[in-house]
Amino acid sequence: MQKISIYITFLALMILAYACTRDEAPEITCEGVASYDLNIKMIIETSCAYAECHDGSISQGTYLTYDGLKGDLDNGEFEARVVTSASMPPSYADGPTELTQAELDLIICWIAEGYPEN
Repeated sequence: MQKISIYITFLALMILAYACTRDEAPEITCEGVASYDLNIKMIIETSCAYAECHDGSISQGTYLTYDGLKGDLDNGEFEARVVTSASMPPSYADGPTELTQAELDLIICWIAEGYPEN
């Protein structure tokens, strides 16, 4: 009986180990040029810079312009909140409460390219 339980435990661990190796994030392919003016500004205006958020009415940054956003880009705060922890936009937002995968991929590519303005 003890051999069977050891065998079952070993088999379960092997299945679990195999399943975990398949949990890799999909690789994002950046095609074309992402820039603030071309395609990021609209995402920011819709998902970040609406009333009572990053529109200048609070002290947590004004994202109405590229210059207003650049400080949080340079210090990594924007990437940490939007990409890494995916906590922005927040679930209580008046606007969208999450980015689409296409929007998120575009932001990731834009940051990887050094977040060009034009």
